[in-house]
Amino acid sequence: MTSNSRKIGFFTVLALVIGNTVGNGIFLIPSSLARFGSISLLGWVFTSLGVITIAMSYARLSRMHPAVGGPYAYCRKGFGDYIGFQVAWNYWISNWTSNAGVIVGLIGYLSICYEPIGSNPLFSFLVSTTILWLITLLNIMNIKKAGNLQVITTILKLLPLFALLIFGVGHINTDNFIPFNTSGETHLTAIVGASTITMWAFAGFETGTVPADNVGNANKVIPRATIIGTLITMGIYIGISTIVLGIIPACDLVNNNAPIADVGEIVFGPIGKWVVTIGAIVSSIGTLNGLVLVQAKIPYAAAKDKLFPESFAKTTKNGEPIVAHIVSSLLITALLVMGFNDNLIDKYTYIIIFSSLTTLITYLFSVVSEVLFYIQNKQLDKLPKWPIFNAFLAFLYIFWALYGAGSTQVYTGCLLFFISTPIYAYLKYKNP
Repeated sequence: MTSNSRKIGFFTVLALVIGNTVGNGIFLIPSSLARFGSISLLGWVFTSLGVITIAMSYARLSRMHPAVGGPYAYCRKGFGDYIGFQVAWNYWISNWTSNAGVIVGLIGYLSICYEPIGSNPLFSFLVSTTILWLITLLNIMNIKKAGNLQVITTILKLLPLFALLIFGVGHINTDNFIPFNTSGETHLTAIVGASTITMWAFAGFETGTVPADNVGNANKVIPRATIIGTLITMGIYIGISTIVLGIIPACDLVNNNAPIADVGEIVFGPIGKWVVTIGAIVSSIGTLNGLVLVQAKIPYAAAKDKLFPESFAKTTKNGEPIVAHIVSSLLITALLVMGFNDNLIDKYTYIIIFSSLTTLITYLFSVVSEVLFYIQNKQLDKLPKWPIFNAFLAFLYIFWALYGAGSTQVYTGCLLFFISTPIYAYLKYKNP
């Protein structure tokens, strides 16, 4: 049982939702989307509409079953142990790969402050891993302090973004939105491709459901924070992306490691670049902190249910899952080693598409779990039509986004999904 001294409230959960969603994606994704041109804005719109349907489903799920592990707990209750295990496996992978993407983005903005961080691969790696392990240590030692850091970094990251939203409109040049589609692909293919990349930027809106054991009055706090946080995030993403494309031509965004900082310089002068850069750094650290907080909860919850190795359930005296934290951060470190000499934008784009894929698998099973909850509770005859219709829309969106991930990522994701099956069989053998 979690003591009151370790409970977190509405604003901390809201900060988790916004902080884990508005990470450094908004500070770097415009460069990943630049090859599509201004049609990428439709990608943001379609993703926003899809995400809000998933968020509403998660809000209802968190009321019906406020349990530690969030998506994992919902899917296990809805589908049983095997799918519960698969969701825990995929969602855990998406957590630590997302963290690797956040760190790559962080390096891009730190290099503005000190150029060798971006140009020297070894120095970049050492800085990355130092930040990662310091934040991991903080989360192991005290989740309450980690939660306080999340609130502070969320406030600090939003200030420069709101400033750009207010003052950047006057600097937009509508000629920069032409040509509409620069990808060389059909409009539909370009929108689908852009939507898959923007999906990664939204990944994290569900993380407020994960640490349910640490949340006071969880069945009320979590759904409210999830919906409000997602709506705020939608407005920020669409607004900022429109301003960036309207100020910097798409051709100049390609391989730009710090596009929002350049916009800050155009709008506010040299000081603007530094304010936005510091905001991006704070944003990245806050997102990394929030995702590290979450990344250990999934394998911990699954281990308690004997669906992950027992060692993942080991905790410190404060009740924090120490083994799950250490293993997750070791995997992030390994991923950073594998991409040691890659181009920053290429590395970042690949990570976020792959992470989006594993996250989408989690979302797919989650929204169907909501329908199964109603069936299990024998509520289908008296069920309001909207939740079922909403779940159907969410399912269609997720399937559409999976298609947009591309054959390479889907192939890799399928291998990860199926390779875990023998692990599940072994765990069942050990814990019949």
